[in-house]
Amino acid sequence: MKKLIYIAIITGITAGACKSDFLDLKPPSFSQDNLFSDLALSEAFINSLYENTPNDVFNYPLTLNAASDEAKTTFATANANTITQGNYGPETAILNNWDVCYRSIRSANMFLDNGHKLPDGREKNRLMGEAYFMRAYYYHILLKQYGGKGLGLPLIRHAQQLTEEIYVNRSTYDACADSIVSDLDKATALLPLPAVVTAGRPSSGAAMAYKARVLLYAASPMNNSTNDKTKWKRAADAAKALIDANYYSLHDDYTTLFLENNKENIFYKLYSRDGEGGSLLDYNVQPTTTGGRGSAAPTQEAVDAYEVVTENAGVKTAVPFNWSNPAHAAAPYANRDPRFYASVLYNGAEWSDGSGGIHIMDLTDEGADRTTQPENATKTGYYLRKFMDIGYFPRYRSMGDIFTYTPTAEMRYAEVLLNYAEACLQLGQEEEARKYVNLVRARKSVSMPPIPAGQLTWNKYMQERRVELAFEQHRFWDVKRWNLAESTLKQIQGISIKKVNGGLVYAPVKVENRVYTPKMDIFPIPQAEIDKYRSVIPDFKQNPGWE
Repeated sequence: MKKLIYIAIITGITAGACKSDFLDLKPPSFSQDNLFSDLALSEAFINSLYENTPNDVFNYPLTLNAASDEAKTTFATANANTITQGNYGPETAILNNWDVCYRSIRSANMFLDNGHKLPDGREKNRLMGEAYFMRAYYYHILLKQYGGKGLGLPLIRHAQQLTEEIYVNRSTYDACADSIVSDLDKATALLPLPAVVTAGRPSSGAAMAYKARVLLYAASPMNNSTNDKTKWKRAADAAKALIDANYYSLHDDYTTLFLENNKENIFYKLYSRDGEGGSLLDYNVQPTTTGGRGSAAPTQEAVDAYEVVTENAGVKTAVPFNWSNPAHAAAPYANRDPRFYASVLYNGAEWSDGSGGIHIMDLTDEGADRTTQPENATKTGYYLRKFMDIGYFPRYRSMGDIFTYTPTAEMRYAEVLLNYAEACLQLGQEEEARKYVNLVRARKSVSMPPIPAGQLTWNKYMQERRVELAFEQHRFWDVKRWNLAESTLKQIQGISIKKVNGGLVYAPVKVENRVYTPKMDIFPIPQAEIDKYRSVIPDFKQNPGWE
């Protein structure tokens, strides 16, 4: 049985490697003998490693965004609803990345075991670097989803042979994190610098950025119950190394940041009509009055996180939004953090009418943006603006092309700055942490007042991270690693806007109750995989609470 499994694995790898838009390979030319001594064939093999990348930000449609307290999906059958109602378990295929990621890891292992056969030189180094990077990338996806609280994954770092056991037991969380970091260090040494890397491919800078993220997760409360400061120091040092390399900088415009490739993107996916195709993001998420399906509507909790900016004698200050403040409650969308206007469509905001004109959003209780296509219309009183292309529907109607071609960023520089600030704050270095949080706030199009000395609290940091990285599906993982998921993911609110005596009255309203129990901190390993492993390792552990 073990041999049959192994043969199936190898067959799947080679078949997947043949699927390439880059080369038209005839079957006789593709063999394991010449694959790893031919640069062109090896390039095609490495290309296949990118086919299964589970996109954290733009999965269909923004699942982890709507599974957190940031948004509510309008799709009744969406995976996000399954997650928020707790209707999943080992038998349920929910965000099932286990098999996909391990198949890609096996491919990377095969290449890394044989890449030494390639002719020495820059191209060999790049291909080896990409293989190390992608193995680390897939393990990092698996560790976020299936690891935590000391539990890691089965670590397989070579192409297994017929003479050995295919299934191995779980390693510890820290061992897995160290293994990923080791791969990323190797990738850093082999990959091109960001200035010369091919668009959409990992650079040495991308490897350094993922190292900083993996170490931050390992240092976080969920995975660092003793608050070992050496873990925070490793995370801080990794992020600072990338900052000091001066490879990246913040893009001036927070709105266009998500619509074009720019100097802030570290690892991203490019789309094109002639190459990699596109996504259905705009079609699924834009307002119903424009022609969209309205999914992933921001919650009131997400909106309330944006500060209110006041100015007195030319001096700006920022204060938390507060419904108990009469001025805030009477005009809740006035004078907010500029990132709010770049991220959320609210009552009175301007957007496309779908045909090239301008539409003023009417999100009052009986407004058009809540009653057009009621099955798809927002359930919270907001629509997402971040990532949305205002010209999408006019173009779709004139050209008939349903896809979106804006790049999708998996890692950007602002996250690195915030990761460094978080680690510094946990090390008691408030001044250093505040310096980098304020750098993010000072982005040219944002220009938020700096946080004063001594005032960067942990709660303030979490709020700033929530705002800067809003709707990029960090929130779902952040509240888990901070041990805050159970207290934050139990309910979401929206807004009621009533017309009264010629004016508007705003009030938060509950949209839905949600289910969250401690076992949901870590996803269950699919039961089919548990059964396979236990056929060889009887004590192979399922994640806590999922037996």
